[in-house]
Amino acid sequence: MLRLLTIKADHKDATLVAGGTDLMLENTQRFRDFGVLIDVSQINELTKIEDNGTQLTIGASVTYSELEQFSKTRYPHLYHLLERIASRQIRNRGTIGGNVANASPIADMPPILLAFDADIQIVNLDGSQRTVSIHDFYQGYKQTVLTEGEVIASFTMELATLADFHRFYKVSKRMEDDISSVMLATRFAVTDGKISDLRLAFGGMAATPIRAKKAEAALLNSDVNDEQALSNALAILKDELTPLSDMRASARYRSDMACNLVRKAWLELNGHSIPTFSGHPVSDASLGYELTSNTSQSAQQGGASHA
Repeated sequence: MLRLLTIKADHKDATLVAGGTDLMLENTQRFRDFGVLIDVSQINELTKIEDNGTQLTIGASVTYSELEQFSKTRYPHLYHLLERIASRQIRNRGTIGGNVANASPIADMPPILLAFDADIQIVNLDGSQRTVSIHDFYQGYKQTVLTEGEVIASFTMELATLADFHRFYKVSKRMEDDISSVMLATRFAVTDGKISDLRLAFGGMAATPIRAKKAEAALLNSDVNDEQALSNALAILKDELTPLSDMRASARYRSDMACNLVRKAWLELNGHSIPTFSGHPVSDASLGYELTSNTSQSAQQGGASHA
């Protein structure tokens, strides 16, 4: 990390690149000449995933595929969401830090980090460090709190928070290798039969990834199975979110889908088995079975190719 700071200090106009899956589009589609590029994908401090018993730390240069493998048995719902991000080639290159720093409102990782109240460790070229909550990171469309000379080093989440009930839903026109029309990351903590804490974090619903704080407040401290509280929260959510219409979805579709996804998460929280369009089983006990079953069946049939 010290070497990176030294090199960047010597080349202040250089652009940092990790996976390059977003950055290189600036070159191939907009013909941007970057000049000097500094590759940060092999810096040890940025490529680690560490569990110290109380916190999980994910380095900024950790790829989707690396996090996917780490999550497979520990956090199966995250694992299945990561399966639907882009293609395998992109997941092998794209990084968590790049996805967050790029500040796209339809990025898939920011809502997850919002749901888990992640902290972002930021390092400056002068060697100083600061920690910023993911809730304060985005300042507007494609705008963040990062200043000149700052680099995202890692993301930290409390293991206790990761242990809460959580679900992630990605809605897109295609099942594989597509950008979200609506993304919901939700987390519920339940104490003595009441919702004691929750997060409803969305992508694709505003200029930045956002939390639906008013809808959250409507559900907070309600009985976990209080249908009237859910109905009130969904009505508030309709007014709270102001999505746009574009080529991926209309504003009305996004609004309706957001409410339906929250309802789905609430029903699953209450033990209901809800059919899912992703093809993955809902219950924790059966997570991964269908993928294994389908893979085995495909192999027996000679591994049919897909267009």
